[in-house]
Amino acid sequence: MRWVGLMAAGDELEQAGLDFDTAMRRIHVREADGRLVSGVPAFVVIWRRLPAYRLLAGGVERLGLTRPLEWGYARFAERRYRKRCRDGACGIGR
Repeated sequence: MRWVGLMAAGDELEQAGLDFDTAMRRIHVREADGRLVSGVPAFVVIWRRLPAYRLLAGGVERLGLTRPLEWGYARFAERRYRKRCRDGACGIGR
């Protein structure tokens, strides 16, 4: 997993096949093997790397919560995106 700052992400986005607006709509993480994951699975990838969150990641996966959490995250992320664009933050990094 690599952390990529938004301002330096132009080449990363292009390589991942993402445009800026798509990348801004939800969280994306590139796994060490090159796979790009987004949404709740991306959070799980991050949580697995953080000692205090490993149990959370395991619980989400073992209990099969990825799909229901994804449903909620998709709605949250879209609302967040619309609000940030309305407030002018969508132009950052362009």
